[in-house]
Amino acid sequence: PDNRVAYQYLAASAILHKKLDKLYTITETYGFPDGDGIPIIMQQALAVYFAKNEQYDHPLFARISDDVKIGFNDFYADYLEMDSKKPGYVSHIRKMKEKYGDTYYFYYFLFLRLLRSYAKRLSRMQML
Repeated sequence: PDNRVAYQYLAASAILHKKLDKLYTITETYGFPDGDGIPIIMQQALAVYFAKNEQYDHPLFARISDDVKIGFNDFYADYLEMDSKKPGYVSHIRKMKEKYGDTYYFYYFLFLRLLRSYAKRLSRMQML
């Protein structure tokens, strides 16, 4: 891309707002900045996109590092296991936060759930 700042702003906005179709379009249209590796957060977001759309043979998917792919697979297996266990749900989310809290996967799938659980607890405490 000719304008790196604009590109980074567009990509960051798409990632933050969980608009992975838009992120995909940005990367398809403009590629990646020359000479730079793909930022980890962008790789993680694209891993979610390709998993949701089952596009594992796409050339962009091949540019995602093996560590990111393995990390996503581990996260998703734990996520499915956690999601099947409704009792103690909040404690499962906390465990996921400890393990994956610094990943886009956690933000995309679980961050809002964790905030809602804290908000419910706070509102109950204020009623006391």
